[in-house]
Amino acid sequence: MVTVARALNRLLPEQVFCDAFTFDSFWLHRLFRAAAIEPEFQLESVSVLLNSRQVKLWPDARQHVITELGLPVHRAENDALILSHTWQRLSR
Repeated sequence: MVTVARALNRLLPEQVFCDAFTFDSFWLHRLFRAAAIEPEFQLESVSVLLNSRQVKLWPDARQHVITELGLPVHRAENDALILSHTWQRLSR
């Protein structure tokens, strides 16, 4: 756990965005608490980057991306890819 927490602090920028803030922050804080290390970055919801139109479109766009990619959800790598593709789709 210590190795992972240190790697996250070393590799991540000051702000990191996620699409499941409550869930992600819970697990992130558990990891850092177990490692007895403070995170050196701030976790934020991707929704702070979206305008009202994008917020409304997000759920449908995300579902389309999931269907197109054919990936199971709730796997870290897949969820990151889905988040990235959804963001790209709505940022055009």
